[in-house]
Amino acid sequence: IKSSEILVLTYTVKAAENFKDRLVDIIGEKKDGLQSHNYHAFSKMISMEFYHELGYTKKPELITDSDIYYLLSKHIDTINLSSITYKRNPVEAMKSMKFFFDRLRDELIDHSDLVNKLRSYKNDIDDNDIDAVERYNQLKDSIKIYPLFQKWKQDNNQLDFGDMILNVWNLINTNFNVLQKLRRRYKHIVIDEFQDNNYALSKIITKIAYPNNSITVVGDDDQSIYSFRGANVYNIYDFKN
Repeated sequence: IKSSEILVLTYTVKAAENFKDRLVDIIGEKKDGLQSHNYHAFSKMISMEFYHELGYTKKPELITDSDIYYLLSKHIDTINLSSITYKRNPVEAMKSMKFFFDRLRDELIDHSDLVNKLRSYKNDIDDNDIDAVERYNQLKDSIKIYPLFQKWKQDNNQLDFGDMILNVWNLINTNFNVLQKLRRRYKHIVIDEFQDNNYALSKIITKIAYPNNSITVVGDDDQSIYSFRGANVYNIYDFKN
C-alpha cells in the first residue's frame, strides 16, 4: 500500500497528529504523502481545492460563530417572522436557528423534505394549543431562513464549519469527475474516535471508499458524548452494513 493512498481521519488536530506518528512508526520510510486530518480540516481542504466547482468565485473565507450571528442579525429584521418568541428575542432566535442549521447539515436533511414535514406537522396541530403553535412557528421561521442563510454566505464567498462537510457531500454527489479523483487519491481510509463521527461524514466516507471499501475504524459507543455537536452513535451500529 502506498502511504500517499492512506487517509487518516479523527476528531481533533492533536489526535490526527498522534495517529500519523503512530502510523509512521508502522510503515517506516514509506511515510511520504500520508494524510492525517481531523474531520473539519479534511472537509475544508476539499472545499478549498474545489471551490470553483462548489460555486464560489474565489476561495471561501471560514467564518466564526460571531460572524454567523452578525450575518443573521443584518438580515433578520428584513424577514417577517411568525414566532412571537423570535420577534421578542432576536438573539435567542439566532442561537436557536444556528443550532438547527448545524443539525440539518450534520444529518444531510434536504430543505424540500423539511418543507413537506412542516406541512404534515401543521395538520397535526391543535390551533388552540398555544405552545404547539409557537413551536410550529419557530420551525417555520427556521426552515424559511435556512436557504437564505446558505445563499448569504455563498454570495460573500463564506463558509462555516457546517458547510465544510456539506460541501464535500454535495460535491461528490453532483460532480462525478471530482468523486473519481478522490476515490483514486484515497484508497485506504482509517478513522479514529468513530463514535464522534456524524452521519454526513460517514456517508461521505462510504461513497469515497467505494468500491474497494477499505475502511478501518476505531470507536467505542460508550464514549459517544458529542451528540450535541452532531455525533451519531448509529454510525457504529451501521458500520457492518
